[in-house]
Amino acid sequence: MSEALDTAFGMGMGEGDLRFPSVLDRLIHLRTLPTLGRLAASGLTYVASHAVERHFEPGELVYSPDRPVDAVHFIAEGRVRVEQEGLHILDGVPPFVIGFFPVLSQSTTGQRAVAVEPTVTLELARPALLEVFEDDFGFLENAIRQMSRQMVEMQRELEARGLLERSTPEQTPYPHEPLDLVERLDLMGRDFYADSNIEPFVQLVRMAQEVRYEPGDLLWETGDPSSWGLNVAHGVVRCEGEDRVFRVGPGSSLGYIECYGVLPRSYRATAETRVVALRQPGEAFIDVLEDHPKLALSVASMMAGFVLGLSLKVAQAQAAAPVTDESE
Repeated sequence: MSEALDTAFGMGMGEGDLRFPSVLDRLIHLRTLPTLGRLAASGLTYVASHAVERHFEPGELVYSPDRPVDAVHFIAEGRVRVEQEGLHILDGVPPFVIGFFPVLSQSTTGQRAVAVEPTVTLELARPALLEVFEDDFGFLENAIRQMSRQMVEMQRELEARGLLERSTPEQTPYPHEPLDLVERLDLMGRDFYADSNIEPFVQLVRMAQEVRYEPGDLLWETGDPSSWGLNVAHGVVRCEGEDRVFRVGPGSSLGYIECYGVLPRSYRATAETRVVALRQPGEAFIDVLEDHPKLALSVASMMAGFVLGLSLKVAQAQAAAPVTDESE
């Protein structure tokens, strides 16, 4: 990386004013981040080469609510308060990254992010973020797994508050014959792939195993490894966690997010009625995404939008019924 380029990245500040005056300094810092440290050096070097060091004084806006978020910020020092639609979404402190979900989902809704104290970030513009995702599947896989873990956490909080809508477990005719290809395609969400190459979708559908359960059968227990998920074609599955109970029926998917997040099962799942479903290993989906980069980026964008929506619901719930300290 040339000296001229590094000077440009410094936005006019002298090297003595920068915390990360060179690409190597930025690379070393990125290596210390828990979510990035084990990723390939080539992708991290690309990020380090395209990141711009930014400094914000208390009260200075990082994002303005009147325009879409167009860059992510890796917070190195300080604290940033993020709001959306007037709601407090989060406080970003090192080693947190802000802006990831709106950037990846291409959300047109702005956010208000303001530095609470003197803050230093590494800013990466959306085109550079997408470029590294397209060139290095390890980065995209890491993002999908991180988003999955956040989805599990937020869904759990909303379920505990009774605020997460699930599909109505309505009865459908019991399929005595094995599900055919068309039924499998519809069950696993053919509409989602309408604008994509159908080949990877058909590949996934053909890999799925049809399974059938009788009332009372145990699908999995709390704490079991999450290695597969289900797409329910018929029947009702009852799910019981430490602080929540919910039921899912035909057309629902179950257990995949914990698979992608490499998390243990957080609830017990049993067949409440006779159940017919398609069972798919979680890693099969990841393998297919690796072979189809455009589809992988589309899936990641969809997940980012879903996480963004969940975070807003959580913020609304917390504003309506804030958690109090029982010791007070």
